[in-house]
Amino acid sequence: GMYADYFVTAVRTGKTGTPKDMSMLLVERGEGVETKQIKTTYSTCCGTAMVIMKGVKVPVENLMGKEGRGFLQIMYNFN
Repeated sequence: GMYADYFVTAVRTGKTGTPKDMSMLLVERGEGVETKQIKTTYSTCCGTAMVIMKGVKVPVENLMGKEGRGFLQIMYNFN
């Protein structure tokens, strides 16, 4: 959120329109990454925010896991 230096992000890396198009990237806060605080009904100290990324370039080394396995990584969190 507002105070994060890094963002774990699901991104589209393919063009088939299936879940196999998703990969997980670690995106560092920098040029092209903007956050805007979201007002909530509880304390603002937790930093809940909308994250906007425009034209962000991420090195291939920031791929988390294998390309095309991002959807499965997200689903593992629900187990």
